[in-house]
Amino acid sequence: MLTFLGNSILSRVEKETGVAARRNQQRLPFFLSAGRRGGEMVSGSLPTRPSPTAFSPPLPVPGRARSPRLLRSRATGRLRAFSIKATHSGLSDVSVQSLAENELPAVTGAAYSFTGATTSLTSKTLTSSKKITLVRHGLSSWNAESRVQGSSNLSVLTETGAKQAEKCRDALSNMKFDVCFSSPISRAKSTAEIIWQGKEKPLVFLDSLKEAHLFFLEGMTNADAKKQYPELYTKWREDPANFHVNGMYPIRELWGTARQAWEQILLTPGENFLVVTHKSILRALVCTALGLPPERFRATDVNNGGMCVFTVNKHGEAMLQALNMTAHMIPLPQWVLEEMDKVPDLSYTNRYQQRNKEYISLGCDSLPVLKGRSPMQAYSDFMRSFRNTFEDYLGAIVTEVQVGMGPGGELRYPSCPTEKLNQPGSSSELGEFQCYDKFMQASLSAHAQILGIQEWGSGGSTGTDGSQPNLEETSFFHADGGYWDTPYGRFFLEWYSGMLVLHGERLCMIADAIFSGTGVTISGKVAGIHWHYYTCAHPSELTAGYYNTLLRDGYLPIARMFAKYKAALCCGCFDLRDTERTNPESSPEGTLRQLVGAAKMCNLPLNGENSVTRLDDASLNQVIRSSRLYSGRSSGTSFSFNYVRMNKSLFEFHNWSRFTKFVRQMSDARTFLARLDVRRGQQYLSSMSVVWVVSRACAYT
Repeated sequence: MLTFLGNSILSRVEKETGVAARRNQQRLPFFLSAGRRGGEMVSGSLPTRPSPTAFSPPLPVPGRARSPRLLRSRATGRLRAFSIKATHSGLSDVSVQSLAENELPAVTGAAYSFTGATTSLTSKTLTSSKKITLVRHGLSSWNAESRVQGSSNLSVLTETGAKQAEKCRDALSNMKFDVCFSSPISRAKSTAEIIWQGKEKPLVFLDSLKEAHLFFLEGMTNADAKKQYPELYTKWREDPANFHVNGMYPIRELWGTARQAWEQILLTPGENFLVVTHKSILRALVCTALGLPPERFRATDVNNGGMCVFTVNKHGEAMLQALNMTAHMIPLPQWVLEEMDKVPDLSYTNRYQQRNKEYISLGCDSLPVLKGRSPMQAYSDFMRSFRNTFEDYLGAIVTEVQVGMGPGGELRYPSCPTEKLNQPGSSSELGEFQCYDKFMQASLSAHAQILGIQEWGSGGSTGTDGSQPNLEETSFFHADGGYWDTPYGRFFLEWYSGMLVLHGERLCMIADAIFSGTGVTISGKVAGIHWHYYTCAHPSELTAGYYNTLLRDGYLPIARMFAKYKAALCCGCFDLRDTERTNPESSPEGTLRQLVGAAKMCNLPLNGENSVTRLDDASLNQVIRSSRLYSGRSSGTSFSFNYVRMNKSLFEFHNWSRFTKFVRQMSDARTFLARLDVRRGQQYLSSMSVVWVVSRACAYT
């Protein structure tokens, strides 16, 4: 995706933040740019070299609709500075970068305040807490034709939509749902049938999950609706809460329907529910759970196949855990998946022989398992092709490449599915060691033979149970006398974590060699897994490959490896507070302090990220406090912060107001790099696995 931000956007930022921007100074630059975050740099063929005039970003502004043509004409301002982020995910971000020593970083962007609602969603006290996963249906025929759908049953699931539903099914395959609820409208019903395929329990269809009725607009293309009913269509797009026909307000009525749906779902026996529905009712479900009025209807968005996750306590109060998760929509390339089907041991495998296809097992890094090539050769070929294709841009437009090193782009094992790790409420997940494919088993056996203790190389870790929420009931993670603190446990964990560090070093070595001399900075991401930080064993970190316990620093070896190749370290948790945790054993602040400490000790450039999509004052203030942890760093290092999962809802009035207020608060940081992602279907532009970020620079006075 190549995005230009011209004079109109900079002028708006200057006007609404009160921060003047000088165009021709040689001081610290102020960047506004677009980007997406994500994972592996290993898929697909590269696009042809883009023409700068072939791309343009529609950037919505609060209270005013703009046509794509108008936006294109306004997106051709002169450019002065550039930036890039290599990605492999559908999740958007906003980034802010501080390059000067002893300056606080600035943070901007988000969707809206995602705090727990204080109003109960049910009229009765629940017997237990619940977890609800909401899924939007796959791409429909009228989605593809840009038609107004509403409650019409004529729009059907397309072939692309069916594939999206299959990806949802694969992403949710390790999650046990008690009931699957669905809208009876065909496109949602077909999606639910694909996801629920093979389950014994029948689907439960609820009329309260139907889409909003949009009267005579249904079936019309958006262009025709705007032309034939300009006032009505404009009202629908700009002020949906007050959109009405013959005295009927479909969005306001949708709020009542959403509350009815919540009541029906939550009072159903069970603890883990799947809900498949439509965009508008899904928005209403999210907003009613968070206590937001119909006026906030467009404050959030959910892509086809996107997932949202809530946890609800016994009082019926909801907490949003994840919004519009779409990482599962970009799997490994098809030819790699076909090889995995032929040789299942190419997939990460746990002790129950459950396979994970998010990433190729690092046990075969150097083996010719991909049609005569090793995975490392495939990664190397991809990077080299990228360098050769975009060599004219390296060091000028392309300034940073984030190399995916594992599931979700993070250097870790898939101890539990990425969709679960993206949910802050997954505090009960101990995870499973991923070392039971034949390649990892061969490596473990060889390592044991080197030490002369062959019996330690048979099988894997003992006394673990990732599905057991109480780690004290597992013999491996038990605080007093657990296997983790025995000679065998130390041997196993050193091998397991060492293999992960070696995998990261191989990738860093390749990237360093290929991009050496190009002016491009290399970065890699470490997951912020904080669920059991206040325990002795730190089980969820151990299963992810981070040998971090009460007795050992597991992040310092990773930081040293990154420093060896002058790579930047990226990590999350900057917005999370210990006071918000649902599990007393969790400590996002403690995890972050340790990660930042390792980066400072090794003089690493640091890239921070948020873990959930929020724009409330508490979250943003926490980012500021967390960013200060990196103060006192060595000269020559830099800090940046990426606000992930941002979308066009930032420009909704209330969100934009918070955004500009925060920019004013952070104006003393002087230098910002705000990546404003735009995606297809949201008047956004996107490309494959690499995000191009092009922006205009100026300096604060």
